[in-house]
Amino acid sequence: MLPAIRRELEEICGTPLPGQWLQFLAEYPTELKTAFRSDDGSDDEGCVGDAELLADPADVLAINREVRVTSIPDGGNQEFRWPDRYVVIGESGDGDYYCIDADDPRCGVHQFHHLPVRFKRLTEGFVEFLEMLIEAYLDFEDADEDEDEDEDEDDQDRDEEDQHDDSDSLAN
Repeated sequence: MLPAIRRELEEICGTPLPGQWLQFLAEYPTELKTAFRSDDGSDDEGCVGDAELLADPADVLAINREVRVTSIPDGGNQEFRWPDRYVVIGESGDGDYYCIDADDPRCGVHQFHHLPVRFKRLTEGFVEFLEMLIEAYLDFEDADEDEDEDEDEDDQDRDEEDQHDDSDSLAN
């Protein structure tokens, strides 16, 4: 992360950024960053690094500026202002954000729900959030590959059965 971006994020949050998250950004795994978000494996919905867990520190800065520009109506007579210490690290794609509490040494991940306005802790630590994303997006790809391999094996078994049936009918 460029020092200027880090300084501005820390200024916005009023606290240093969690080292665990900074280290992850510096070493963001390409396979997670480029994993497609759509259920069918297409690029229609973009990649994980463009949404759920932003890969580009400039995007992290931009979204954190955005959530702090104005207050958010909470559905009642109140207006919600984004807490300084909450760093947006991604978004769900339907108006909700994923964030970390910069003061939390475990770097747990919270989901901000825009309707109703509230925060819900998703994971106790950042690694658990990563595991959740890997299971949702990378294990899905592995499962598809396993299904393809199973289908290839089934096709091969059927071909062998067909060959066996053909040799039986030729013998008669």
